[in-house]
Amino acid sequence: MGVGVLMLWVGVGVLVLAAREELAVGRESRESLRWPETLGEIVASDLTHYQHTRVKGPSYTCYRAKLRYRYEVAGRIYEGARVTVADGFPGTGSPADCRWATAHDIVEQYPLGRAVSVRYRPEDAAVSVLEPGSWGGGLLPYLLIGAAGLLAFFALKETVDWVRTSPSGS
Repeated sequence: MGVGVLMLWVGVGVLVLAAREELAVGRESRESLRWPETLGEIVASDLTHYQHTRVKGPSYTCYRAKLRYRYEVAGRIYEGARVTVADGFPGTGSPADCRWATAHDIVEQYPLGRAVSVRYRPEDAAVSVLEPGSWGGGLLPYLLIGAAGLLAFFALKETVDWVRTSPSGS
């Protein structure tokens, strides 16, 4: 099989996995709107940064809000760190995800000692968020699925063409 065809199939696989991850974030985000709510308190609120190094292109500084909040469910104390559901999934690492202003706004919104409303997963109270339903995915999973379908079409076409033109049929 040609390298081009193999690369098309690898691309399909990567897009399908990315779409699956995005759909999982969206599903949990919607579910979080129905999670029980309890009162919590911000116990840490800091702005952190690190240098993001790329294989190609310039590196850049990535800023993140580093929050911790404490809450109680059924007499047990928990600590959480997620503002949104998406915080629990791998990010893109793009410069847009790392803006100082975005991280600073989160730290300002959740200062140390502030009382907060915490939503927690009913079957696992250790899983929690401060902003249920917040998710930046939008149409991304559907675009990824569409791109995977397009790539799959071309990969299948190339595979069929390769099999037809192969002297032994394999």
